[in-house]
Amino acid sequence: LMDVNVDGVLFTAQAAGRQMEKLGIPGSIIMTASMSGSITNFGQHWVAYNTSKSAVIQMARSMACELGPKKIRVNSISPGYIYTQMTKDFLDPRPELMKQWSAQNPLGRIGRPDELRGVTLWLASDASTFCTGSDIIVDGGHRAW
Repeated sequence: LMDVNVDGVLFTAQAAGRQMEKLGIPGSIIMTASMSGSITNFGQHWVAYNTSKSAVIQMARSMACELGPKKIRVNSISPGYIYTQMTKDFLDPRPELMKQWSAQNPLGRIGRPDELRGVTLWLASDASTFCTGSDIIVDGGHRAW
């Protein structure tokens, strides 16, 4: 888990940063973290996963400081519960869990992957040139409660 969620993100971001620096172009590196990187989800004892996503959030902050002077921005996105193939395989056999997760945010549902498009596009675009070292939470208000 740590090899993929931490080392994989680190090595990919470092390679992207080196390439941007080599070409002398400003850029944006966007890492995918999770709301689980800054909270512990009720009833779920996924220490390794939560720790790996916390690492991604801090990695983005640290790399933002390192790469900012080179005009390279680094941010993370922390999705809440999103209905993906991974969560589908976990949730479909457990409809009670789907209902529980949906009730844990003010919108009363789990998010869809396409609902991350807007924030991803914004972070990748010149509209966010003063945003670096930030973790953007997209969780349907889960953390608001």
